[in-house]
Amino acid sequence: MIRIGIDVHKITCVATIRNSLGRKPEQTSPANNGHDMGRFATHAGKRYGCGRLKAVCKSAVNYRMRLHDSLRGTGSAPS
Repeated sequence: MIRIGIDVHKITCVATIRNSLGRKPEQTSPANNGHDMGRFATHAGKRYGCGRLKAVCKSAVNYRMRLHDSLRGTGSAPS
């Protein structure tokens, strides 16, 4: 299982990808918009396999829905 923790900010997000194989976590800071979050989700899906991804994000008033919508199209919507 690949876990993605996403800290949502007004302009950017900080996404940390951690896998169960013990590899060093991968961290990136995509802009908090549909385009960049979609690119991030596509990258993660290609690298790790969409069926293995589980994303969670902190609750941030208006910004989390944009993130959710961006990730939903890739099959990686946060819970």
